[in-house]
Amino acid sequence: KIRSYILQYAPPVLYRYRYGSEWDIKNLKEDSLWLSTLKEYNDPFENRIFIDFKAIADDLICKDKELIEMMHFRHIDQQNSIYKKYITDVMSMGEKLLDELEMKRNRLFTACFSETNSSLLMWAHYANSHKGFCIGYQFKDIIEKFGVNIFPITYSNDFLKIDSYDLFCDHHEIFIKACKKKSKEWLYEKEWRLFGRYRINEPYEKGMTIKAPRPFCIYLGVNIEKTLKLELINICKEKKIKLYQMGISEKGYRLLGYQI
Repeated sequence: KIRSYILQYAPPVLYRYRYGSEWDIKNLKEDSLWLSTLKEYNDPFENRIFIDFKAIADDLICKDKELIEMMHFRHIDQQNSIYKKYITDVMSMGEKLLDELEMKRNRLFTACFSETNSSLLMWAHYANSHKGFCIGYQFKDIIEKFGVNIFPITYSNDFLKIDSYDLFCDHHEIFIKACKKKSKEWLYEKEWRLFGRYRINEPYEKGMTIKAPRPFCIYLGVNIEKTLKLELINICKEKKIKLYQMGISEKGYRLLGYQI
């Protein structure tokens, strides 16, 4: 049911902007995909979670009925050393939690896609100032290859929050949710994120390569160099991939693709 729902409402094609490096060409020839750890992404706010130590301490205290009764009986408030000790203890445990979250960021491998192939900013940032290319994958092929492990990013002005003792102790679900959330500043990217393997990553590796479905189409950047263009033309002919050239609209700040 989940698979059918996603296929019904997801965009038919998702795109990956590529710089045009030798590594990008190698992955294209081998039908492979590069997955990075969260640590390697260009957003320093990636997977950030706000830990509300005071709220967690309050929640922990509320779970101890005898302590609550004693605090009422003795008129103990938030300035009392007993209360402050709870916050100190939670913050001490919080150091371990922060280490665990950092470890998870180093162990989860993901890849980013976009709903659009015509973003001026993404062509500039991720495709070598329009000198690279953009690969399109049919969504049904992605699901067929990887299962239901790709999700749209949601955008917000606020971090997700750990503010209860239960979340503090069992934080895996909120960690995954935070992997699917970014600042509204990134809204233009219309990102989808593929979740790959979660594995021990010691010694640390920046990413890993996995087999990918064959691309459905490729768009060449406006400023692509001739040698790269010819190489991509040959690859597309061999693999029977639809090939398009991006051009500049005469009427406004838009890119237009035409098949070649």
